[in-house]
Amino acid sequence: MDSYRPPATPELENRRTTASYRVFFGWLGLEVLAYALAAVFASDESDTGCTGLCFTDQEMLVFLAMLVGAFVLGGQVIVGMLLTRSFHRHRLNPFAAGTASYFLTVLLAAVVLVSLAVVQ
Repeated sequence: MDSYRPPATPELENRRTTASYRVFFGWLGLEVLAYALAAVFASDESDTGCTGLCFTDQEMLVFLAMLVGAFVLGGQVIVGMLLTRSFHRHRLNPFAAGTASYFLTVLLAAVVLVSLAVVQ
């Protein structure tokens, strides 16, 4: 099988780069949608034996999204855009570049959050 690719025009390269970013942001959109659905369908019943400051499951998910999720998502966007551009320069197709960069940012975010949890 021949792996030769003819040199691309700048217009074609720009379209392929844009497609890679669309794939990456599509995965991010699915991540945000899944978290929003988890927050919407979480229990909103408060614990009956709770004393002091009490949160329902729904309130806790919203609180975590504001406290941690916004920073994680921002980091994913920054690192993911850099990775998508890097993968695209290595001549991966747009779907592979966007998907690989998304899953690497998820893995990186998990490693950082776990290491922060272990340090505390």
